[in-house]
Amino acid sequence: MRTWTAFASGLALCLLSLRSSIATDNSALKDEIRQRWLGRLDGRHFTAIVLLLLEHDGKSEKRKVAVWRDDENGRERLMARFEEPYDMRGVGLLYIQNFDRPNDYFLYQPSTGKVRRIAESLAREDIYGIDLEYLGFGVAQREPVDVENADFDMLDGHRVLRLVQHARSTNPRFDQEVVWIDPSSYIPLQVVHYRHGDVVLRVRTEQVESIQGVPTPVRSSFEREARQETVLMSVEHIDYESTIPDAYFSTFSLVEKR
Repeated sequence: MRTWTAFASGLALCLLSLRSSIATDNSALKDEIRQRWLGRLDGRHFTAIVLLLLEHDGKSEKRKVAVWRDDENGRERLMARFEEPYDMRGVGLLYIQNFDRPNDYFLYQPSTGKVRRIAESLAREDIYGIDLEYLGFGVAQREPVDVENADFDMLDGHRVLRLVQHARSTNPRFDQEVVWIDPSSYIPLQVVHYRHGDVVLRVRTEQVESIQGVPTPVRSSFEREARQETVLMSVEHIDYESTIPDAYFSTFSLVEKR
């Protein structure tokens, strides 16, 4: 079960202060809620080991990914490297946010021994069964959207915030995105993507723990019903305190064995 009790006292005050403001349909407040959700890890870095259990067409596969993420002066960088299964060991993905030019996305495949730059559209897809957005715990990849509505809703018997957003341009991921947010921690508890009115992805945060003082989603599920695919993602280990060498976020580091 999610650790709701840790936030109960602050939650009541938060709901009271937000209720009247949201009722006024204040566009600035909608944007503030969205920014607090997306910015909850601003300035933080982490090293994590993530386990993935993929179920597709009656078959299952386990994958293990090491993830490094930092946020240097508001510039996000994220690297993910597969450790398991054996035939994917060493495959690496690198994302670097740029302020003055398009963001950089790189893929390394040991079978070719080469690093290649990949298009942003490809990086936004669930490459090899993962999505950089969720490996970054909701901060690495975002489609440009406009907020349609922000209000209160009930989820699993708890009062939560609900954002409805629509994509500014056509993309393969969604036309509309609905996000249910814990108003105390601003962790997304559920995300649903729609395309042409149909649900194409449903993400549920199933377990949250406080790790080194940081509320952290440690277990999440992904369902793509049309593709008969589910992915269970769990965090085996995460460290918000240990220093990450700057050299980790380089194409050279993608090739290095660790």
